[in-house]
Amino acid sequence: MPKPKKFSKQMFAKIREKYNIVREKVGHDVITRYFRYNYPFRIVIETEEDLTKDDIVKLIPEKKIIYTDYGNPYLCTIPEDTIKVKKPTEDKIVVEGLGICVKTREG
Repeated sequence: MPKPKKFSKQMFAKIREKYNIVREKVGHDVITRYFRYNYPFRIVIETEEDLTKDDIVKLIPEKKIIYTDYGNPYLCTIPEDTIKVKKPTEDKIVVEGLGICVKTREG
């Protein structure tokens, strides 16, 4: 299983390059041990831009191979239909969603 920190670092890399993530919570749920894991997440971005869901989706890789600490490859995605974007204040954007990683032979 890729650790939540590794999932976050790789899946949100383009968001980090462009914006300041001020809060972040990434969990992990075992769906099928040693095969499939879900990563519910919530990140808070500090920006005065009016970012839309489409803007965020463009910054998240469609799919990415992430390796565990043991070198096992997992194909990870964040399905667009799981992503929700809210703007609770003028300078913050909240992004919530669900990442999915499935063990693969690719790598």
